[in-house]
Amino acid sequence: MTPGVTLASRLMPICLLASACAGAVSSINREAALLSLAPPPEGRTCGVATAPSVLPSAAALVDSVRLISGARTPPGDPPAYALLSLRFDDHGRPTWTRVIETSLGQAQREAIERLVAQSLLPQVEAPSWSMRLRVEISAAPELRVGRSEICPAVPEPGTIDVTTSTRVSTTGPGVRPQAVPSIRTPRLSLLIDVTGRVLQTRLLEGSTDSDVDRAFEQSLRGRRFRPALIDGQGVTAWTEWPLRASSAH
Repeated sequence: MTPGVTLASRLMPICLLASACAGAVSSINREAALLSLAPPPEGRTCGVATAPSVLPSAAALVDSVRLISGARTPPGDPPAYALLSLRFDDHGRPTWTRVIETSLGQAQREAIERLVAQSLLPQVEAPSWSMRLRVEISAAPELRVGRSEICPAVPEPGTIDVTTSTRVSTTGPGVRPQAVPSIRTPRLSLLIDVTGRVLQTRLLEGSTDSDVDRAFEQSLRGRRFRPALIDGQGVTAWTEWPLRASSAH
């Protein structure tokens, strides 16, 4: 521990990103926010969650005395760590407590997962949200809070290759049909479940050709996607199509 750093100061959030929420995800220091050097899963393009706008401190998130006591090891034991993903429902109740990265063995991993779940404190009511908690396990344990990683849903490889919408026109009998680009590609929001099925579609911006819009929407309804991920866990979520950065929410 750095000289002069108190336990209270170590329990403060690692980052307060209220100002970053209004900017691009790329403006956030990814490694510091996620508390990890691991690359995005499955080679996806992912972003850092910006909700809640201000993270709770570790002391407001868990019974820190209980958790630190359970994470303390005898002097001389090698240090270890566990990075957990926590998700809360609209009423502030936990819906999952998962170890997503650790240097622990399986039995110890399960033990720290249970300990964190038992140490969680009630949270305020808010739209469902998630965050990360990193537990440094040693003779002097430390707790750090960070943000979740959000990966929007993506089509299964080879199923969709859409960059512009098109419509087919002909000029007479015997003339080969030609694809004529529309003014713009329609933009939709797709509700995709954990199995990759499109449950609902919403037209956000039309192409100025209603036939193209309907065909585009119908085509997407029949496609298969890889679901959106929060810290590697599949979730049902809205995703804009064509994709934009940070489009899962």
